[in-house]
Amino acid sequence: EATAAAAAAAAAAAATAEDGNSLLSAAVSAADATPQPQPQPQPQPVVQAVVVDDVLSPDALATVRRLLMESTLWFETKSPMMGGYLGAYGHDGLHAPQLLALADEIALSMPEVFGHGAHRLRFLWAYKYDCQYEGIAVHADRAAVNVNIWVTPDEANLDPESGGLVVYATKAVSRDQLSGFANDGGNGLEKTSYMKGDHNITVPHKANRMVLFDSSLYHRSDKLRFKQGYTNRRINLTLLYGVPQ
Repeated sequence: EATAAAAAAAAAAAATAEDGNSLLSAAVSAADATPQPQPQPQPQPVVQAVVVDDVLSPDALATVRRLLMESTLWFETKSPMMGGYLGAYGHDGLHAPQLLALADEIALSMPEVFGHGAHRLRFLWAYKYDCQYEGIAVHADRAAVNVNIWVTPDEANLDPESGGLVVYATKAVSRDQLSGFANDGGNGLEKTSYMKGDHNITVPHKANRMVLFDSSLYHRSDKLRFKQGYTNRRINLTLLYGVPQ
């Protein structure tokens, strides 16, 4: 796989939380990169994603990490066949004011990406992974903008070059494709020519890293190698905005 972090521009002034302090760090003020050129003679699909490190302020990171670590709202369990993780959802209790304020700030900090308010928050969830399983297989989510934030400390990750997210250049185009949450375990999808080699990017896991991309692009968890123990489990916070374009 080609590993790249393609990024787009990002940022107007961030909104502030109720106490007047921004939940986002100064890192959200800009994020620019150019996708690496493809070596093939014919034009190839290019995956574009925004990758912002240190996205949350230290206090906000500590708050979000504590909420997701200590929360008793992990009501969904996925079997090893489906990736082996716990799920908590906004419609089922995961709607702390701090998380909703964060969702608003992210959208306000990147007005062009979020359609100047047109792409509103639709779904919010968090997943907590068992390190002995593989995470979520290839799928696409029914939204316009997909935001993932990783909060597990870096020392829990045994392989700093992995543990993150693989995003493909292929888009789900039908309602059935968008609603199918890795129903075939990703086996059929990964056999297609556009989901191999240079037609994807791999973003390694890093604490307090945000990855933002078109939610209709197929994506999956990268391989996981985290330490044993509950406090070392990989946790991602996912926010989906708008409807598929």
